[in-house]
Amino acid sequence: MPRRYFGTDGVRGIVGDVLTTDLVERLGRAATLWSGRGRVFVGRDTRAPEFNGVKFFDRDGQKLTDEAEEEIEALLDAPAIGGGEVDRIGVATDSYLEHVVERFGSDLTGLRIGVDCANGAYSGLAPRAFEELGAEVVAVGDEPNGTNINLGCGATDLRTLQQTVAKSGLDLGVAFDGDGDRMLAVDANGNAVDGDQIVAVLALHLGIDLVAVTAMTNLGFHRLMAEHGVRVVTTDVGDRYVRATTSPATGSRRRSCSAARSRAGRSPRRPPSCRSTRR
Repeated sequence: MPRRYFGTDGVRGIVGDVLTTDLVERLGRAATLWSGRGRVFVGRDTRAPEFNGVKFFDRDGQKLTDEAEEEIEALLDAPAIGGGEVDRIGVATDSYLEHVVERFGSDLTGLRIGVDCANGAYSGLAPRAFEELGAEVVAVGDEPNGTNINLGCGATDLRTLQQTVAKSGLDLGVAFDGDGDRMLAVDANGNAVDGDQIVAVLALHLGIDLVAVTAMTNLGFHRLMAEHGVRVVTTDVGDRYVRATTSPATGSRRRSCSAARSRAGRSPRRPPSCRSTRR
């Protein structure tokens, strides 16, 4: 049965229109019935403030398969079983920052970096991470007020960051999107560095022999990888499809780099994989 609400990454839409409180409640109930112990992440969409989304993960923290999403939609009108609770983790931000710096950090001493937080989830957080790694940071899009997320800033609109990098003579700029799972870069001249370029740099720097990308990746990327003897696997659009190609279950977890390619790319989550996605 075709999915009605689920897209490439959860259920997203304009709040009050497609994404209503009734639909969110039904989705949460259906996910709980499906898993017996449902876990739901509610996050801001990467577009304008009126958009939002609901993302689902299984009990192992993995995104759902197409089949699982179809099964959840089939339970949307099932009766409620009652109960449920909400957990609030007050130290989540500090714990996440510590994890990122310790696991992925490099010495950035001497670099002057522009950081665009999109007035979203990484506001105050991303600049601290770069500073703790030794960089001098100029932050933009770092003053969220609940209505300005992704507006004229972030990975979906690089103009503010480009102007900041060029005007301030910075070495580079990094832009995240509203919920912090995508990033793009800007070079010292203010030129955008898109997802294909970022993944290519990472793949060659890491010395991997396999890279997984989506059908959105351009021909130049494929040719460059071929020139360096790197095998490329192409998947459907969506980081969950890319991740499946490099999971332990597939037996392809070699020196690989997974990337759901995009102009607004996925941020790295765990080495040596590096993801960058357009939806």
